[in-house]
Amino acid sequence: MSLVLVGDIGTTNTKVGLVDRNGNVVTYSERENPIERPEEGAAEHDPELLYRNFIELSQEVTKDYKGEVRVIALSAYQLGLLPISKDGRPLMNIITLLDTRPQRVFSRWSSNADMDRLYRNTGCSATSLYPLSKVIWLREERPEIFRKTGYFLSSKDWFMYKLTGSVITEPSIASATQLLNMEKMEWDPYAMEIAGIDDSQLPEIVSGNSLFGKIRDDVKEEIGLKGDIYLLPGVYDGGGILIGVGGLEPNIGVVNLGTSAMVRIVSERPVLDEGMRLQTYGFFKNLWLTGAGINNAGIALKWLRYNVLYGQDYNSLTKSAEDVPEGAQGLFFLPYLSGERDPRIGNLASGVVFGIREYHTRSHIVRAILEGVAYTARLVVEALQDNNIPVDEIRIGGSGAKSDLWLSIFANVLNLPVKRAKKGNAALLGEALLGFVANGTYKDYKEATAHMVELEKPFLPDEEKVKIYNKTFEQYKGLIKGLKPLYELVRN
Repeated sequence: MSLVLVGDIGTTNTKVGLVDRNGNVVTYSERENPIERPEEGAAEHDPELLYRNFIELSQEVTKDYKGEVRVIALSAYQLGLLPISKDGRPLMNIITLLDTRPQRVFSRWSSNADMDRLYRNTGCSATSLYPLSKVIWLREERPEIFRKTGYFLSSKDWFMYKLTGSVITEPSIASATQLLNMEKMEWDPYAMEIAGIDDSQLPEIVSGNSLFGKIRDDVKEEIGLKGDIYLLPGVYDGGGILIGVGGLEPNIGVVNLGTSAMVRIVSERPVLDEGMRLQTYGFFKNLWLTGAGINNAGIALKWLRYNVLYGQDYNSLTKSAEDVPEGAQGLFFLPYLSGERDPRIGNLASGVVFGIREYHTRSHIVRAILEGVAYTARLVVEALQDNNIPVDEIRIGGSGAKSDLWLSIFANVLNLPVKRAKKGNAALLGEALLGFVANGTYKDYKEATAHMVELEKPFLPDEEKVKIYNKTFEQYKGLIKGLKPLYELVRN
């Protein structure tokens, strides 16, 4: 039996599993990735700790299958930045997508840049969340680190360097840096000029869906694997979920519902939106992902769980909201704890609970969080439709897909059927699917999907609930519009 070992490095957890050719996760384990906050606005990962987590989890899941792994595939979150020296030493922790310190420099550099040109070149909208802003923040506020940096890496790039000794990246990660030309799939000269760096400080871009090379002998021995093991660079975590729920089919919108979220759809052309509401990322050769990331999803539930309710589990939280009516009886929760990528919401946005009355309970707040994330997803779906990109169905993966209530809310807010995979760990499944095509087990993605991906019956929209959400969504948009100048007033 040939197996693919998949590592999924997430903002919250590292997940490692062995997947067989039928899409079964044979063994699986996960471990939390602690967020370090050494100063206000910081949200960092210790790169060595993350790598040790991966190695130890790999040892655990492969202990009975040491001779059956032939491919290691990687998935990871976007928007992270790690500066390392020329000899491969981390110069600080990984700056994660939750880090808000780059907001301090964004207005200065963006006011002097041609943001329309930058968007046309990179497909990335005007926000401080991308690694471009993180590089500029380093240059201006940590110049001693900036000067010593040999390479600027993502979290996944760091893992691939550790596994192979090569400084490489892949298109779905590189596209989310705001430094990559989305049509040429090369580092963009204008973006690098803004950052004050050159392409010698950025990784080589390799195919994410082709085997790159062999895993280093010392790494292979440490895990305990035998024989030749090859690296599949893979795609970012949301891309893995897209593949794992069959999202390579036309007109299928995919939501990765985790700490953050996304709404993406495959496209045979790069797509630019007049209002910069959409971002386009390179995926495979002649294939792009269009849509938008949502910076705040499950992170809002996590905040409520740990900072307000002191540890109540997520299943109990979401279950408590089942009896709350649609629209949470006039309560709205804008879940933008770390700013947002949509320019209508903006970098300076924060979380807001609006409309609280004495009869509202914690269950209403939970329901309002779930609805707030779904409303934000609807903003993206409407932008896709405005650009003549049809969305006929939504498929959802990630930890949030475990909640029947949340999927039902999505179906009614979006007025679209919503499906999830029968088998969990869609990101692991999607990366493994790429691996089985790359090593020749399947001839193409259509054949692999037919053998590996199974979906449950859809959650269908209810006409009466759709009417309610159409009204509350308009109110939600009014809140977004009205609050944006207040965010700017408070922060300035």
